[in-house]
Amino acid sequence: MEFNFLSTCQLESREVYKTADSLKHYIKDLAETGEKNSYETPESFINLPFDEQMIRSVLELKEKYVSPKLKYILVIGIGGDSLGTKGIYDALLGNFDIFEKERYPKLIFMDTINSAFREKLMGLLSQIKDPEELLINAISKSGSTMETRDNLDFILENLSYAKDRLICITTASKNNEMWNYFCEKSNVCLKIENKVGGRYSLLSPVGLLPLAGVGINIIDLLEGAMEMRKVCIDSNVENNFAALSSASVYLNYKKDKDIYNLFFFHPELESTGKYCSQLIAESLGKEKDLNGKTVNVGITPITSLGTTDLHSMEQLYLGGPKDKFTSFVFTRELEKEKKVYALLKGVEKTYDKHNMPYSEVVLNKIDARSLGEFIMFKQIETIFLGKLLNINAFDQPAVEEYKKETQKLLNQ
Repeated sequence: MEFNFLSTCQLESREVYKTADSLKHYIKDLAETGEKNSYETPESFINLPFDEQMIRSVLELKEKYVSPKLKYILVIGIGGDSLGTKGIYDALLGNFDIFEKERYPKLIFMDTINSAFREKLMGLLSQIKDPEELLINAISKSGSTMETRDNLDFILENLSYAKDRLICITTASKNNEMWNYFCEKSNVCLKIENKVGGRYSLLSPVGLLPLAGVGINIIDLLEGAMEMRKVCIDSNVENNFAALSSASVYLNYKKDKDIYNLFFFHPELESTGKYCSQLIAESLGKEKDLNGKTVNVGITPITSLGTTDLHSMEQLYLGGPKDKFTSFVFTRELEKEKKVYALLKGVEKTYDKHNMPYSEVVLNKIDARSLGEFIMFKQIETIFLGKLLNINAFDQPAVEEYKKETQKLLNQ
């Protein structure tokens, strides 16, 4: 992966390096977390790609449940339990499913409560004659996520063989309803480490099992993440992509550029962008800082697609409020598509003329290794932004608040 920013971020280089340098103590902490190779802190998600026992457990279950008969893996989860997985799947396979009707197995995501979707889903699943054609993967770190449990109950009630084809991924805990119920009933359970937050859990069994199940090379995915971790815990910040990117975004945020536009010039990366949006929004939108002071900070992420959004959004971006920092994401292979590459470079030159700040993230290609690099880069960039904003990048108190209010209404 290549990261370019210095001549385009509309900032003095010394200012960027100074801000990145302020992260050195945190980078040192991350390096120590990596050396321990354990799960003692929320930052320990960076150790997931190196967890050989976890990877072995995933691959063993894949060998057990994925037969040539398998047609569908139903992923029941929401937010961090499904968005990242869908991002990788769509980038590599799902975006082209319409053209490859005979390619199996396929992932189906059941990520919200919707009666119309349920009706269509049951119409499809009712055609299954052999239980080995379906694998059900229910994911909830807490074990009590309302949408996930409701959808899981629906499937269990309507498919007679569902329990025999169910793998649960959740946190092993005495207070975890899903773990206690399904593991006691001899169903298969894989563990999410308690300190690894849902939106940082993509490289755990949450993402690895369903992705491996459809034939994606998760070893390449993890090796890409390993390589990027090395780059992003480098104490020499001039070589640290995540530190430099977070400094550029943060300094522009301080100049009222509070919208972070991830502009992908490959349509198959749209779902990856939606995962990044959740990662950034849920991690950085906070009422209070680490000192308990009310600050109401937040960087608003949006996803744009080239060239589609050049014809729907670019007028706003160029002619409207100057409140955005843009990251153009594309691959080296785009240069072969001369017209698209010319459009990208034309947009960048226009941004230069308008003094609009941006950076470039250049992936080698759209493959598992490059996506592993990109995911680790965005995850570490996000926690660096949290540190610069002096907020907790790992909690989501506002989300918990609406969940409690919902439960009160349901209990009436």
